[in-house]
Amino acid sequence: MFRTLFKIFLSFFPWLALLFALVVVYKPNLFFKTDSSKSGFIAKPNPLVPVSVGKIVSRTLSKNLKTTGSFKGLETIAVIPKVEGRVSKVFHDIGDEVYPGEPLLLIDETDLKLVVNEAKKSLELEMAKLGLSVLPDEKFVVTNLPMVAKAAILEKNAVNKLDRLRRIGTASSIEDREQAETESKVSKVNLDNA
Repeated sequence: MFRTLFKIFLSFFPWLALLFALVVVYKPNLFFKTDSSKSGFIAKPNPLVPVSVGKIVSRTLSKNLKTTGSFKGLETIAVIPKVEGRVSKVFHDIGDEVYPGEPLLLIDETDLKLVVNEAKKSLELEMAKLGLSVLPDEKFVVTNLPMVAKAAILEKNAVNKLDRLRRIGTASSIEDREQAETESKVSKVNLDNA
């Protein structure tokens, strides 16, 4: 029985100690005699602050605000070249200040010149297929090309042959007429593609 009472007392002891400490701190005159005239804890009264009063007036205020501060710019940006190639020279290192219009690096022109030469040769090949030696201007007429003229003549010939076979009528075989119709259609497609 004594043990159970002791355990109950121990469970309430921290709360009792806290209560006692609070009473001693906030009401020390209950346990100790204190002289209030010598106490250093007496607060001095605050001096009065003058307050001015005025009428309420409606007016617009400026939206400018003067402040002092500092800006932090972007520390990292991605730099991507417009063309591919091997870098032959680097003008700036990491952390250098770069101004607009300044080159960052120099790309080797060899690969780019090879690509341009290859494109020129491909253009010359296609122009040779068309029978041209120079690039056409805006006055160029497509029907003057040899391939287009040839396709037009073949198409005209096939249409004429088909007309002759239709005029003959039953004297020509069905096979000849079908072949002439097919040749006419093929020649029209060739003319459109030329």
